[in-house]
Amino acid sequence: MTQYNIVYADKSFPDIDEVYTILEPLGVNLIDGQCHNVEELIALSENAHIIISELIPVGVTVFKACPKLKLVVSNNIGFDIIDVPAATQYGIRVCNNPNYCLQEVAEHTIALILCLARKIVHAHNLAYAGHYNYNDLKPLFRLSGSTVGFIGFGKIARCVAKKLKGLDVNMLFYDPYIIDPILSGAIKSTFEEVLQASNYISLHLPLTDETYHLMDKNAFSLMKSSACVINVARGGVLDSQALISALENGEIRGAALDVMENEKSWNKDNPVLQNDNIIITPHSAWYSEDAMNQNKVDLANEIKRFIKAEKLTALVNPEVSAVIPAH
Repeated sequence: MTQYNIVYADKSFPDIDEVYTILEPLGVNLIDGQCHNVEELIALSENAHIIISELIPVGVTVFKACPKLKLVVSNNIGFDIIDVPAATQYGIRVCNNPNYCLQEVAEHTIALILCLARKIVHAHNLAYAGHYNYNDLKPLFRLSGSTVGFIGFGKIARCVAKKLKGLDVNMLFYDPYIIDPILSGAIKSTFEEVLQASNYISLHLPLTDETYHLMDKNAFSLMKSSACVINVARGGVLDSQALISALENGEIRGAALDVMENEKSWNKDNPVLQNDNIIITPHSAWYSEDAMNQNKVDLANEIKRFIKAEKLTALVNPEVSAVIPAH
């Protein structure tokens, strides 16, 4: 059996012991890189057959520099860091981690919806400031009977919908890639219909050229003045300046953001922190100890299937087998 060289480009985890445990018996050479940029990745990957990446972009520059490369694995559900069309052209398979942190992000989404509905964070801050009076929170309205709209209705959104059924809400979804008229208790609608009818709009879509700033000034203008938006997807799908303007102008009531544009430059002077109607969590929706462990095990098992020439369960570009590699 060929000894496979595997480069683990970067990771949020303190260790990758589970990956070693699963792959070491196959005789692989696993390099724990913790790269900071593409140049560092290329320096480690000249002889790599497999690259695992969480944040480092993997595209044509890497493919040209790594002629032995056969598989790139995203250490996330999303795979926007990988140039999939170019990978296909080079005969390189791309896999993601489709079941990673599903429960965590779904639970976090519902927690944010409940916090917005009951003004939990605002109530906490008022109480700590000495204002122990529910009148300071008026008006409040029950979540039951309200409408939750999903923009993007993949695995995470459907997991949220399943959990929301017990809260007696109505649900709509917009997703141009889904043909089902009703799915997981939610009714397929147009983008505009979801914006206009929903009390809570939850974003669950990848960041692409098509979705960049999908939630812009025009989108917020279509929302109810009592509505809130929740973003647990990618920071770039929501125009933060347009959001601040919508809140200041009373076009919408509130927002809860687990992801932000330009997260690396985050600081206490960020303008979103100047608005009391925005709840911020630090890109933590994905996190639990359980999710981290499952991520490593699932990722390693997919690589194991590749090495043993078994059917891949998370292949993003199945058409790659019909392509003559560009190398």
